[in-house]
Amino acid sequence: MQNVSDSAMPAKAPQRHAARLLLVLAVAVVLTACGGGDPAPSGKSAAIVSESAAIGSASLSSLSYTMTRVRPPVAGSGVYDVRLDTRGMVTGTYVANRTTTNPVNRPFIYNAVNDSSLDIGPADPGISTLAFAIADSGLVVGAAYFPHNGGLLPGAFVWSPPDGFLAIDPEQNEGSFAYWVSDAGIVGGETVDATSQECTGAFRWDVASRTFTRFANFCPHTMNASGAMAGRYSPPGVSPYLAMLENDGSLRALLPGRAIDGRVRFLMENGDAVIDASCGIDAGQIVASGSTALVIKPGFVHPPPEATESFEQATIYNVSRSNLAVGLDQVFWSRPGMAGMLASGFVWSTDAGALQVGVGADSAFPRALNSAGVVVGFTPFLGVPQRAFVWTRESGGVLLETRVTNLPAETHIRDALDIGEGGHILATTGDDGFVILTPQQ
Repeated sequence: MQNVSDSAMPAKAPQRHAARLLLVLAVAVVLTACGGGDPAPSGKSAAIVSESAAIGSASLSSLSYTMTRVRPPVAGSGVYDVRLDTRGMVTGTYVANRTTTNPVNRPFIYNAVNDSSLDIGPADPGISTLAFAIADSGLVVGAAYFPHNGGLLPGAFVWSPPDGFLAIDPEQNEGSFAYWVSDAGIVGGETVDATSQECTGAFRWDVASRTFTRFANFCPHTMNASGAMAGRYSPPGVSPYLAMLENDGSLRALLPGRAIDGRVRFLMENGDAVIDASCGIDAGQIVASGSTALVIKPGFVHPPPEATESFEQATIYNVSRSNLAVGLDQVFWSRPGMAGMLASGFVWSTDAGALQVGVGADSAFPRALNSAGVVVGFTPFLGVPQRAFVWTRESGGVLLETRVTNLPAETHIRDALDIGEGGHILATTGDDGFVILTPQQ
């Protein structure tokens, strides 16, 4: 489970595949673009190898779920950007007022245990506010749009059960967005120009000391569960480069000395960074592991024999606190008069390589995983709407709707967007909005 960033938001579901797909995976460590590469490291540490070896070792044979619908504070309101914590609580944004020319968006928190929903925005009901992430402590972060010089200026906020809504940015002439929060109460985000709302730097706010610390010229892309951020550093007089902002405020270049540009999609707990490199589509995503650049190209999903052109692209969609990743390996192909795409889901680690993720012989689109390596997502079937699945290495893939004990008739679990450390799953049922699936022992 990850806190939200613009790179970590759930992707739109692709069109259903046209055929059942071969799901065989390996990892080739080759850097064909972006300035060359080094051989792959033989291993990080015994601890990480042990975690990798335990990917999805739990059994699903006796697991069942109860389903609870996520309710906004105002019945019938649209809900979006819902985020899950490890206890099964969620935060999100709902449309509080549809009757005006400019609808008002408000943040809320929902507790499936007692089926309660609470508006957590500022006291002024006319201030649009967006929630971006929630910590296990119940701390919610986001941004509220306050009046400023005849317009609106975004300001970072935190909400907690004991203190309620709190605007945390003391600067009145610069905007800010709080995108991430760690379980230790470290809030991370970016500061923006009041006029253009372009990034001017990063900030970190500590719930214990309530200090707001700015980091100029560093535009953050993501933050890990420990509070370290990664992004683009643009010091005066020096070419910009991708860097990691440590918890002590120090900066460390990602892949120092290399001509790597792009956007950091995820930052793992071990310091490895998943980078969307803007250096050629054949390169795929780069994993910066120390001074080594890894290009994940499983290479075992092949175009059909009649294809005249093709290229492969592997994309990581989420990472866990135990340094695991899930993604989709894709081969795009074409021939005169026809084009198509073959895909294969995988779970991957720097040390153990990749394992296939699927439901029987059918392909799978992994969305997220937890530290135990339990993967969720959706699987496309021929001629029928997609279905959500849960997967472990021990049990393989299982359709979630077959394990929900209180599923209404004619209802299907279409997609699983996230899974918490405790096994709670955030899912959708199509047009009926979001649901929480609570595991039953």
